[in-house]
Amino acid sequence: MNDLGLELLAFAQEIMQLDAEWTKREPRGFTWWGGRLAQRVWAEPAKQEVGTEICRLHAQSDLVTGLELDTRRKQVLGALAAFLPLSALIVDEGRLRLATSLYAHRDGLEWAKRHFGFALALLLNADFKGRTA
Repeated sequence: MNDLGLELLAFAQEIMQLDAEWTKREPRGFTWWGGRLAQRVWAEPAKQEVGTEICRLHAQSDLVTGLELDTRRKQVLGALAAFLPLSALIVDEGRLRLATSLYAHRDGLEWAKRHFGFALALLLNADFKGRTA
């Protein structure tokens, strides 16, 4: 396999053990529903930087839908975000998502697999079982 991003996506699919019935495949990623809320994983096209192929991987997991942000909730989310390893919170259109991304290159492929696999495990275990705000 020549495309580093697609190689890492194949690895992610393998370790996640996805059910085809609950997975929507895309050319450079996939969305999976392990419960009521979605988890999406994708890779940007690789770029050449100083003679090295570099690819950025992304993963996002929906945590809450129907979120209405007031001042108190913004404060709580801001405080929580300070303690998230390898992740960030995204609030968009009433949805709260946990997100992570990682840059990888061919020479660090095994490192990238370990770290992205760890980040995926954190995201997938963060599913709040489809709660709404």
